[in-house]
Amino acid sequence: MIGITLVMMPAQTAGLNQLPNHLHPHGTAILNTLQQVSGAIGTALYISIMSGGQKKYLSGASDPQSPAEIARGLAAGIHNAFWIGVFIALIAVVLGLFLRKEKSPQHEQAAG
Repeated sequence: MIGITLVMMPAQTAGLNQLPNHLHPHGTAILNTLQQVSGAIGTALYISIMSGGQKKYLSGASDPQSPAEIARGLAAGIHNAFWIGVFIALIAVVLGLFLRKEKSPQHEQAAG
């Protein structure tokens, strides 16, 4: 969660800096909406990955009804979800390295 905090503010600031000042309220509303929707989609995605990993593990288990096997299957599903999360985070880090700071349209008008 600390990493999310460290990433969200600079990302939102970089996004809002691309807008003229009179559109900042609309940009903020859109970013907040996207943040909520993306959080819901991400949660559903990771739960689906976890459930799929558990189902795959239990399909190969000798006794899939055993509480110990169910716990191992859950751990296997969580393991899969975390590895997918690491992969997505690495892609985000690489993409983040290509972000450039550009002047907002209002700064360009003032300079021109």
